[in-house]
Amino acid sequence: MQKPHPPIWVGGDSPGAFRRVVTLGDGWHATSKDPAQLREGLGRLQAVADKHNRDMKTIDISVRYSLSDPVLAGGPQRAIDELAGYKRLGLSHVLVEFRRDDLAKMLELLDLVTGTIRPAVEKA
Repeated sequence: MQKPHPPIWVGGDSPGAFRRVVTLGDGWHATSKDPAQLREGLGRLQAVADKHNRDMKTIDISVRYSLSDPVLAGGPQRAIDELAGYKRLGLSHVLVEFRRDDLAKMLELLDLVTGTIRPAVEKA
């Protein structure tokens, strides 16, 4: 076995998934949850971690965030506010999804993320 092994991230929201995160995993991928849903899930994960004597600080947390057209309709500040909400919850990783059929639009969104959204979230 490789040492150190590649990080093991566990997805899912069931009691079994949380048990696997706590007993086997290095991180929990919470998939596509808004900050309120994530806060609730973190509370349930904390309860399982407590049961198994696992410090939550040793579990990385990630979420998938869609930079969808409805989010963009609210302007960049909506995305900044939502991503800052994740940051306040202690997320260590956010996968920002901005795929589009049009490459030029994807590049425009990548520029928005790297030039505007990310710097503002870092300051939040």
